[in-house]
Amino acid sequence: MTYKILWLDDEFGTHGMDSIFDDFEEGRREGRFSEFEVTRCSTYDELEAYFDAGMYDAVILDVIGRVSEGDARINDRPFNKAIDFLKDRNVIIKVFSGDPEKSVTEGSPIMLMEEMGWQKDRDYFFKQGSYFALFKALQKDLGKKMHIYRNREYLRDMFSPDRQYLPAKDQKHVELLLDAFVSQR
Repeated sequence: MTYKILWLDDEFGTHGMDSIFDDFEEGRREGRFSEFEVTRCSTYDELEAYFDAGMYDAVILDVIGRVSEGDARINDRPFNKAIDFLKDRNVIIKVFSGDPEKSVTEGSPIMLMEEMGWQKDRDYFFKQGSYFALFKALQKDLGKKMHIYRNREYLRDMFSPDRQYLPAKDQKHVELLLDAFVSQR
């Protein structure tokens, strides 16, 4: 099983992030995290374009970034836009961000995430640590998501009109229930 990950960070192209990504790719080739296919993007606009072109299982976000390529301002607006864009999609969101001293201040996105129940080293990670913990958390969450998906497909098959357990007119209700079940992840 291959999981498609979209990784948004405005620092791709700098030595620090490229070093992290190169280390991840080397480990992937050696068999660690080989189930991940990672696509990098540097702006919110790119993230939206990638989603319009295909589906992803998970997204890794940086708290601070740029909305578009020509944007000189670096702030948390792209992060907020990305959260809003992704909230109704069946995708796992993780955060991999920079300086914890700047990220964890009153009203910051990290503080708001904590108020919503997000936890450090489960939902968000700092670049001073290791990307290893980030991808271990992704493995765990995506494994749960796949288990739910497989159960959903089993139930869909079990209640399919071909099996004649339900009248065809009631099948749409089963589809709605199954979709609601999966979206609750």
